[in-house]
Amino acid sequence: MEASRGSKSGLASVLWFTAASWGFGPSACSLVAILAAHGEYGKSTATAPAERRFRALVKAGDPVAMAIEGDILYRQGKYSEAEAILRKVQQKHAADLGNWEPNFRLAFGKTLARRDKMNQAIAMLRALADDGYIEADQQLGSALRSTDPDEALQYLFKAGCTGALHCFEEMATIELDKAANAKNSSDAADHRLWAGELARLADRKAEF
Repeated sequence: MEASRGSKSGLASVLWFTAASWGFGPSACSLVAILAAHGEYGKSTATAPAERRFRALVKAGDPVAMAIEGDILYRQGKYSEAEAILRKVQQKHAADLGNWEPNFRLAFGKTLARRDKMNQAIAMLRALADDGYIEADQQLGSALRSTDPDEALQYLFKAGCTGALHCFEEMATIELDKAANAKNSSDAADHRLWAGELARLADRKAEF
């Protein structure tokens, strides 16, 4: 599962599960990444053998497994621990990540943003966005919100147009912030109008 391609099909997940159960390391990593992305990691006895195989790979220093572990820690809100393991991957194993390298950079960039290391985070996420990784756009938009709201809007809009509708909600919030800080009532009204339209775009049930 690469950052630019989204989730694999159900058939692929079944194949990964089977191969992981047989002890195939890369399949264990791919399966755990899917489980983590859907909030299912560690929640089913059916996937426990694959998860044990994954944890053994992390302990053994497998770079892809370590990168996925960093993403899991990020999703659990353990940002300091996530940064520690991801930085270790960056320093010692970056050349060994193969096709997983963009996923690693995405996880690391998100983590650095949560750790308020914005210069590092923005540089990493911007490089991913420039390479065409859509997932980086929404993260970059959020990271830029306080320092460059206009650029943040551009990245959030791009992500929203690819299906991340919650990005339109964040854009609406930015427009409301602009309305609150507008120098005249006309500009404030324009920003509130944009906020309303963006909120509609975020609503799957809205009719146009």
